[in-house]
Amino acid sequence: MPSQMRQCLASFVDFVKEGCRDLCKPGKHAACDGMRALAMIWVVSFHAVMDREESSRLVHGKWRLLSVLISGDIGVDIFLALSGFLLGGALYEEYQRSGGMKFGTFYVKRWFRIAPAYIALILLAVLANQPAGSRDTCLQNSWKNLIFINNFTGYSVSTCLFHTWSIATEFQLYAMTPPLFSTAWLLSRRCRWSFGVAVLSLCSTVWLVCLCIRTVFALQHPPVAHELTGFVDNPDMPYSSTIYRMAPYAAGLFGGIAVKEQTRGKLGSTILRCVLTFLSALTLVFAALVGGEHMRSFLVPMGVGRAWQVALVLREILVRPFVGLATSYLLYICAIEGAPKLQSFLSAPIWTPLAGLSYSMYLLQFSGMALLMHPIYESFVEGKIAGSVGEVLAIACCMPILAILGTLPLALLSFIFVERSGIMLGQRLLRSIQSPKTLRTAPKLAEPTLKDAAAEAISDLESGSTTPTDASGGNTSDLDSSSTTPTDSAAEATSDLESGSMSPPGSRDPCNPVSSSMIPADATTVTSLDLQIAQSHPVSRVEVSRFTCLNGSCGP
Repeated sequence: MPSQMRQCLASFVDFVKEGCRDLCKPGKHAACDGMRALAMIWVVSFHAVMDREESSRLVHGKWRLLSVLISGDIGVDIFLALSGFLLGGALYEEYQRSGGMKFGTFYVKRWFRIAPAYIALILLAVLANQPAGSRDTCLQNSWKNLIFINNFTGYSVSTCLFHTWSIATEFQLYAMTPPLFSTAWLLSRRCRWSFGVAVLSLCSTVWLVCLCIRTVFALQHPPVAHELTGFVDNPDMPYSSTIYRMAPYAAGLFGGIAVKEQTRGKLGSTILRCVLTFLSALTLVFAALVGGEHMRSFLVPMGVGRAWQVALVLREILVRPFVGLATSYLLYICAIEGAPKLQSFLSAPIWTPLAGLSYSMYLLQFSGMALLMHPIYESFVEGKIAGSVGEVLAIACCMPILAILGTLPLALLSFIFVERSGIMLGQRLLRSIQSPKTLRTAPKLAEPTLKDAAAEAISDLESGSTTPTDASGGNTSDLDSSSTTPTDSAAEATSDLESGSMSPPGSRDPCNPVSSSMIPADATTVTSLDLQIAQSHPVSRVEVSRFTCLNGSCGP
């Protein structure tokens, strides 16, 4: 029993270590790790300062200094662009490689990537009432979360885990992506377009459709000075509805596909790349200062007149779609190595584990706040500050740090034991479904060992006999029983092969398939021997050449 317990403990420790190693492995596009980590920090910081009514009021009172924190909801648009960028490149590669994709495999992977940690959060809300007050709403409405339609009810406190509307939006965008690529594939076949042009055109169309929808809504519901909360009728709908948020995702798809279409060395004009990079960075800075949803209540009463109203309408229409474009271009320029300094910053090793934990941190951020931030705030801050600039700035800095520190351990546990385990379970399920096809295939013949191949080649050389081979390179008949036995020199050569002491002489080409130490004394010429082995014993030739080139620059 103690030995079994030790084995279980060792397996547990190995599982945790492996999870930590996976957490520290950079992704295929390392710049995406930095962008994801920064977006996660921004979103958690935004929710931290807006979580308590008093801190929210104080921050709003000094909004000109803290507009970046108040605009943290822009981080969700960055997340959507990131998802589109990575998924677009992966699906484009799959279509180019195989001419299609397996829809079922795609949806299974996506479900096991998102659902396990999401379901665990819902169970935490129901069983432990964390975040506080979420039990009743989750008992009533969690079924909407489980089928990813909870964003249809809007950004409301009556929704189970209201911050998870973005999970539903993202999953709906995932669900629409394979049909989009399939449509592009059909267009490329029927209209004789290249697949790249077809799919990029469809992504651009999706982006433009979202822009048009936002334009129609903004023109029908313009912000006015007497409506400080923003849009009338249904102000939440543009915020959480998929059709209003799909532009950043479409821009990300475009960027990921463009990377695969890009040939290294053809980066275009340096001046143009610098200008576009500057404009993309400027777009993100502008969005951080005035682009957030909460900024409407400050911007609406600041000006009067037709020009100001037009400016506010344009802000509502353009900010989120162009944030997606800016994010996608910055990731694109980093992926093709067109911005080395930006790529170096976003690829820094410090971002990798934070990027790996970003999904679990987003889900568990309010539970993490309850773990550390709330007790400290209630003990030392609440009701004890006058609202001076220094005090507000201190709150704005300390609360996000406490929220992140409280969320990190919960996110680490979720990643190792729930999120990663769900991914592994999905992979095992797919392997089990696909395994019967593998079992029906013909068994692979065992390849001859180095010793057997060398001895067989030497024996054939000395006896002058050859053995026919089939088209696959395997023997179709056994060696004739009357073949001569290898001489002492052949045995010596075989012994040298085993010990690794034989090396090609300096007079021979190191890439020659047969070493001169393996050639018998009565051989006529090296050329004829090479030709004989190449024609009659390709397996032996490969095995022997593999040995003769061990110390050279060539391969088998």
